[in-house]
Amino acid sequence: MAQTGNWTEERLSAQGTGREVVLGGVISPDKVPFLGSIAAGEVWYSIINGNNREAGIGLYDGAGGFNRQTVHAAFEGGVYRTDGIPISLAGSSVISCTFNTQAFLELTNSSIPDLSIRSVTADTVIQPSDNQNVIELNSATPVILTISSGFTPLGAQIIVTQIGAGQVEIQGEAGVSFRATDGLLKTRKQNSVITLYQRAADNWVVMGDRGI
Repeated sequence: MAQTGNWTEERLSAQGTGREVVLGGVISPDKVPFLGSIAAGEVWYSIINGNNREAGIGLYDGAGGFNRQTVHAAFEGGVYRTDGIPISLAGSSVISCTFNTQAFLELTNSSIPDLSIRSVTADTVIQPSDNQNVIELNSATPVILTISSGFTPLGAQIIVTQIGAGQVEIQGEAGVSFRATDGLLKTRKQNSVITLYQRAADNWVVMGDRGI
């Protein structure tokens, strides 16, 4: 993901719409230069040029060069646009390393993934695709959910829901061990939800609404 900086702001030595620009030094003692505060690579940026504005992702070379590679939004001549075209720089400009609306949208979307639900009606084995998702077990009689030895990745997390009247019991293949309060490895009743996560290789924590 592109970087941001704290109080990072410099003058721009550039004119026109060219994407390659040169940083021109800090504008005041309370601002921080790119050099030393930002590593070479992609950077969220904004540019102020008189009454015109630009925001996007740029490529900082780690020294004094900067490329306006992706323009997400621009305000130029009183017109707001999202066509990806850089504003035409004229006179004095200021570039800062800061989040913009697109950055927040990408961060939000990547932080809250949708859950997939796998519905089963009989004994089943946890699949790699169940990681970070939900298994719903809908059976009138007790069912067993088995965890295979060597399951990957480490840190896998799975939500298990008892939909039917039949209790769900968590079991493991040889070599799989569990950490569960009072050793309880079954759902308590219909609609109970428990969560499993693999804290170490073949060692799973079981928590949630469990019973005997």
